[in-house]
Amino acid sequence: MRYRNSNMRKCLTTKTIAQCAAFFLFCLLPLKGFCQTGESTVNTLVEMGFENVGWTEDGKERVYVLQNSAYRLNGVGISKAVDVIQKMGLPDKKPCRVIVLDNNIPQISLYYEPMTGDSILEASRRDWDVSYDLGDSWKQIRKKKRKNSSLFKVDIVVYPELKLKNLVITQIYQVLFNLNPAIEVSLWKGMKFIGQVIIP
Repeated sequence: MRYRNSNMRKCLTTKTIAQCAAFFLFCLLPLKGFCQTGESTVNTLVEMGFENVGWTEDGKERVYVLQNSAYRLNGVGISKAVDVIQKMGLPDKKPCRVIVLDNNIPQISLYYEPMTGDSILEASRRDWDVSYDLGDSWKQIRKKKRKNSSLFKVDIVVYPELKLKNLVITQIYQVLFNLNPAIEVSLWKGMKFIGQVIIP
């Protein structure tokens, strides 16, 4: 009798554990869209090399700010940031705004508003509207602390320069090649100090 009872107890505990695990998984899987926070998105953008990254959320919309310093072309950098935000940082049933900065000064705003009754759950790049309107949330997020600040960071950039001149008919071309190393430092908002040396 005891042997049968202990097997029943073992079976009961295993069955109870399996039911509890199934219940928690059943409850947590639908919350995948609701659990997307801006903090994980901000951390990913900082790891990609973006500067002055921050986020805030109110009852109306979620707002991200970022400055592209990871990619040479701003369009490429902004598109990579939008892809990351679409993948892991869009709020559920709420608009999202991305404010792009240059030396801590806002330049453009990208705005995404989910369509009610849309059968496609995924957002694409075409769904974002680009404008100079910063929205009401800019007043809130401009006072928030941002990650990976660009202030007082020293960037060393080398600009190659190649010039070709045709001055004389007997001489085909004069070629000039320069390497111009520059030091760029942002000391305050909206300012960038550049010191450059030209090496012929």
